[in-house]
Amino acid sequence: MKLAALSAVLAAGSVLGAEYPADDSLMKGVAPSVPAEFREGRATLDELEGWSRSLIQSDVELEPRNIDCDDADEILVEIVFARGTTGNRWFLAFDHGERGYRYVGTVQRILRTFAYPPECYVVQYGTAGAGVLSLSLYLAEGGKLSRIGEVALTAGDGGTEEDRTVFELLKNGEPSRDDLLRVFR
Repeated sequence: MKLAALSAVLAAGSVLGAEYPADDSLMKGVAPSVPAEFREGRATLDELEGWSRSLIQSDVELEPRNIDCDDADEILVEIVFARGTTGNRWFLAFDHGERGYRYVGTVQRILRTFAYPPECYVVQYGTAGAGVLSLSLYLAEGGKLSRIGEVALTAGDGGTEEDRTVFELLKNGEPSRDDLLRVFR
């Protein structure tokens, strides 16, 4: 009897996570309607998983990642259907506060974060065609990401020495705050 009940639950949907109605807004390229618990920063991890599943319409994997330099992990959930043939990846981002999780928005693959207390900067990247990297700089502040600037770098054999040097600095170096901001202005 228990096996039949479990099979029925599995056939109807996931056992884990709160249930939210399916929402295809992300598939249509439209910002989703954000439930109150996510706007107010009081969502539970079960609600985060359930709402993410309703938006992505598949199983989700929660990826902890500190993106605002506060020593506490936020949660990223990959938007699997948005994964392009060029390797671009997009994520739903959730900030973890004292009362629960708050929806931040969508972010691209994150290269690195740079802490210059009290400021924290996030570098996101994707590809913009053959051999071209598109990098964006955001200021992480108050649970929000504000875009500072964007730059396109030509990578690989066809790239300039300057572009390769800048990318290496962003990927592995320790640029000053002024040097970081200069790249994106």
